Formats: sequence, structure tokens, C-alpha cells
Amino acid sequence: FSLVRRAQRIDALNGAGIHAEGSLGLGWSAFARGKTSQAVELFNEALSTALATAQTNVHGAAMPDMLVESVPADARLGLGLVALGRGKGAEAARLLESAGTGPDVLSSPKELFLALGDARAQAGDARLALAAWAQVPKRASRFPGDAPRDEQARLKSAKLLEQGGDHSGAQALYAELSGGKHY
Repeated sequence: FSLVRRAQRIDALNGAGIHAEGSLGLGWSAFARGKTSQAVELFNEALSTALATAQTNVHGAAMPDMLVESVPADARLGLGLVALGRGKGAEAARLLESAGTGPDVLSSPKELFLALGDARAQAGDARLALAAWAQVPKRASRFPGDAPRDEQARLKSAKLLEQGGDHSGAQALYAELSGGKHY
């Protein structure tokens, strides 16, 4: 009977992991459709389910580590993007920073650092915004479409430098983006 109980516990955990993945997927679907309040609910549900599953996993139950690690990071990325879109830079920065801690499990860490720079700029911290955008070209990505994000981060940096009065720094970045041409 102990083997049966153990198998039932593992099945329940796997079901919870699938539930967390499903909630995460529904959250991204709602986000893509502009249903941000619904997305927040679903991201939070995915996050709480995954964290509860991870807590149980620590006590010896079999649960795929990738699932345990990736759902919270992805859910926090979604929550951070919603907060950023709502103009809550400090909250977005906190959520995005927490999405980037731990193993690199996000499909697009470039997107994370691009958004983190945006959130920090929105919160009024130009130095930390520039630091986040500087990370974009250093991050690997699993999506071929992420290549332009490196230039996008440099463009955002140049604009922020220009707004802050560092015209020579901005001009140098603009020149890099235009192939070294100075006009």
C-alpha cells in the first residue's frame, strides 16, 4: 500500500505541474489578447501552483525540475510586463528582477532584460536601466527573432542618454547603430 500511496502522490504532483503549465499558457493567451486583468489572475495561479508543487518536491516527490523552475520565472515575466504596461515601473522592475534570478530557464532572456530596462527607466532609475539594457546583447536566446533586440536595447540606451543630457554618449550609440556614420 505504501507504493500505491507514493504513486498517487506523484500523480497528484504531476497533475499540479500540468495545471501550473496550463494556467501559464492561458495567462499568456489572455495577455496576447489584451486581457491583462485575466492574465494577472492566471499568472498568479500558475505561480502559486508551481511554488506549492516545488515545496512538495523538496520533500522527495518526483517532479521535473525544469517545470518547477520555469513556470515561476515565466509567470513573473508576464506579471512584470503587465505592470510595465500599466505604468507601474517599480513593481514591474521587482517582478522582472525576480524572474531573472536562478537558472536561465526563459526562452527569451533578451526580452526580460529589455523589459527590465524599460521598467527601471519608467521608475526613474537611468543608471539601472542602462545596466539592464547592456545585458541584452550578452544573453543567449532560443528565438531567431530575438536578434534585433540587441539593437533595440542600444537604441533605448541612446535615447535615455540623450534625454539625460549625455549627447556625446548618445551620439556614439546612434553611430554604432548606423554603421559608424556621423552626420
